[in-house]
Amino acid sequence: MSKAKKWVINIILVIVVTAAMLLLAEAAMRWLDGYQMSHIELQQDVNR
Repeated sequence: MSKAKKWVINIILVIVVTAAMLLLAEAAMRWLDGYQMSHIELQQDVNR
C-alpha cells in the first residue's frame, strides 16, 4: 500500500471518528439538558 493511500485512509478515519464523537457529544448534551429541564419543571410544580 502506498504512503499516499495510507494518508488518505488515515485522514478519512480521523474525519469519521471526529464526526461520530461530535454526534455522541451532541446527543449526550441534549439528553442531559432534557433531564435537567424535567427536574426544573418538577421543582417549579412543587413551588407553585
